Amino acid sequence: MSNSATDHAIIPQTLWAARGRHPGPAAEDVVRRTLGRHKESGDIDDFAEPPVPDDSPVRIFEARWRAGGTVTVRARLTLVPRTARPEGQEWTLVAEAERPWDETWPSPATLFWPEAGPADGADGDWDHHPTVASLRLRQVNPLPDDDKETRRRLKDAARDSWCAHLVVHEAMTPDEQGRLPLARLLPPGLRHRVMEHRAAPQQHRGVNWALKDLGVELPRGGAVLLPPDPAPEDYDSREHTVRTVFLDGSEPAGLVAALRHFTALPGPCRVARWRR
Repeated sequence: MSNSATDHAIIPQTLWAARGRHPGPAAEDVVRRTLGRHKESGDIDDFAEPPVPDDSPVRIFEARWRAGGTVTVRARLTLVPRTARPEGQEWTLVAEAERPWDETWPSPATLFWPEAGPADGADGDWDHHPTVASLRLRQVNPLPDDDKETRRRLKDAARDSWCAHLVVHEAMTPDEQGRLPLARLLPPGLRHRVMEHRAAPQQHRGVNWALKDLGVELPRGGAVLLPPDPAPEDYDSREHTVRTVFLDGSEPAGLVAALRHFTALPGPCRVARWRR
């Protein structure tokens, strides 16, 4: 697989892209072990580590597997050490399939990284936001109590073309089930492409003040996806607003439909163009 970098590539529907940060010093060892286990189990056909210059801190891993048993997928994960806070190794992962991506296929992230669980320990700690230490994929990210800080965070999130940034309002204080992240209820192909920001019941007005500049509104007890930057000419925020989201563990059908439409939008993504 060869690539030429571009900051404004239009992401085709055959690509799955994600980005994150592993806070530890040995992310490459975690990836190597995980790929090795998946090759032994037959989940992937093969993997390799393309050579890099001796003085380069970058590490590259490539893998190939067959989604659904028949569709060839090729993927590349690149690790780059961070020299600024937050520390760790930033990763980018781009997978390309032979046909448009199916959200029911396994998430490429779980073939390069271990699923978080008691046995994984720090190895499963790979889902941090690249630059905001407090944000994580697969988890609920409470919005700050301060309205101005919330506004700053959401404006920064809107510039992030790697994730679908989802803002959810709790109409009432949720129980233990309701405090769990919605990501666990999403199809595998969407699960690691969504950053969930959660607003407490009393934050509804302040969050909508913060969202005003972005041209979207958060329904009480509902959810909204932050618009891409720049948004397509025919972008309609109503298609990415969910009037009601039940935090009871039931399947969020309306939210899945909005995410499916959102991730299919043509728009800029900071990925490399791949050419076979």
